[in-house]
Amino acid sequence: MKKNAEFEKTALPHLHHVFSFAYKLTGNRQDAEDLTQEAFLKAFASFDSFRKGTNMKAWLFTITVNSYINIYRRRIKCGSILGDPSSLAQVIENLFSVKASGTHGNPPAIIELSEARRNITSLINCLPENFKTIIILADIEEFTYKEIAEILHIPAGTVMSRLFRARNMLRKTILECKSGINALSQK
Repeated sequence: MKKNAEFEKTALPHLHHVFSFAYKLTGNRQDAEDLTQEAFLKAFASFDSFRKGTNMKAWLFTITVNSYINIYRRRIKCGSILGDPSSLAQVIENLFSVKASGTHGNPPAIIELSEARRNITSLINCLPENFKTIIILADIEEFTYKEIAEILHIPAGTVMSRLFRARNMLRKTILECKSGINALSQK
């Protein structure tokens, strides 16, 4: 009974964060719910191995990443997320047309910014798994390089190089699509 209470006290406060992370990894609510459940079941089963005083959130994210890799490794999502190339062009056009400033109290601008965030998420989901996970952990979940290294069981230098490469991949994709949009608009 003590294990149940201790787990509830230390792990359950992070449930929302784990679900949010799982949603960013999977791209849909049902898969995120399944992944979160799987991660928490594994966390509870191995709770005795958790070292008190360490970062519970990072430990749960490690379990979530490992579960994701095991369950979803073979899924290819890009085709279903982005659809045909013309819709990708629209995604990028929307992304570049949204300005973060000036949205306060402006519902249409808030909706456009929300759409841009979904579009960015779609692009991130198309990255290879190693790069996708790094971007999510660093730029969205705001973990440090050291924490990411611990979560993924890789050196901090590898985290930095993968993050650099992932950001460059995104930047290149966005610029290529933007130049394609500009070429189309000049016709």
